Amino acid sequence: MRSGWDMNVSEVAMFALLLIILLNQILIARIMSRIIGESMYSLDLKLAEAITTAFETVPDLLRENMSMDFEPPNPIQALISQAIMKKMGGDQNIMEISRAEDGTFKPKG
Repeated sequence: MRSGWDMNVSEVAMFALLLIILLNQILIARIMSRIIGESMYSLDLKLAEAITTAFETVPDLLRENMSMDFEPPNPIQALISQAIMKKMGGDQNIMEISRAEDGTFKPKG
């Protein structure tokens, strides 16, 4: 008759093998977390460098490739901006631009 603590060699070997597998999994998890951490740090540095480069070069490229001639706002946009300024309550100096019969803006004066 066996007592509760009696184990034969095969049971001890299986227990040892399970313990080795568990330790191996813990080691693999630690190595993977270190690799992922280093990769994230490297990715963060590269992303920061790319963002910095983009913010430094994009305005120059826009200045070189685009003219600064902007289309004036249409009358509906002008009315909306006037209404917003009036709602804000400030005494804004708003200049109204009139239009000619053909729909173009009239020159000042």
